[in-house]
Amino acid sequence: MGRPKKALTLATLRSLLAIITPTERELAFYRHLNKVAWRQRPRCGARTRQGRPCLRRAECDPYGIPLHGGKCRNHGGLSTGPRTPEGHARCAAGRAAARLRNGSNSD
Repeated sequence: MGRPKKALTLATLRSLLAIITPTERELAFYRHLNKVAWRQRPRCGARTRQGRPCLRRAECDPYGIPLHGGKCRNHGGLSTGPRTPEGHARCAAGRAAARLRNGSNSD
């Protein structure tokens, strides 16, 4: 007939989870393995005023995915500003709130 099934209690669940769940040290080790080394990041490559490509490293997230279009901090580009009517309204509301907060209530 087989063995009778053991009732699953909270204590047995916790002991099973302690076996399965990695420790914080193990998680840090695996996060470290996934990170891309600084020297492996791509170069910026933007043209400088001297006409040569920029040699700084591109801004990347910890896993090597380039940010700011694969450019460095200097060549990431400026914000283009709001593009939609909702964005324009949000910026106008923020400017109005800043004027009230800073005490300058005139346009």
